[in-house]
Amino acid sequence: MSELTLARLRHDGQAFTEEISRESYLAHSGHKLVAELTPIYERYAHVLGPEALELTVEMFRNSEKGTDEHRSARYLLEWELESQASRSLAKIDEAEIELEGSAYVETSEGRRVQYQAAAIEIANEQYVVGKSQPDGQPLQVREGWSFSADYK
Repeated sequence: MSELTLARLRHDGQAFTEEISRESYLAHSGHKLVAELTPIYERYAHVLGPEALELTVEMFRNSEKGTDEHRSARYLLEWELESQASRSLAKIDEAEIELEGSAYVETSEGRRVQYQAAAIEIANEQYVVGKSQPDGQPLQVREGWSFSADYK
């Protein structure tokens, strides 16, 4: 592979971020049972390795503080460090996503709800906790209905 340039780091880094985000979305939204993060990290190893880190550190150190160039270099360095740390955790993230995708919560009515949908189910409960009508009675929401209100 040729020497890593700033243009290539930005281009391939953007492509990496899009792929990782898409894979995470598909798995967390239930479109996929598991996330396959490791192969993505392997495909983009050239933007997540020592050469990339060296390039971003050098850019950061050589830019004048307070300039747009320095700010841009800092953001790129933060992205590089976070991405490299995430790479080392990819297998753990894959296992966690798989576990969450196969887990269920049992409601007080005895229904089984997929773990990833539990927050939605809680939000759609029959009574909205902490909200009340002017007469002090809880707001009642029928299953399958939605409501909107401006609460202060």
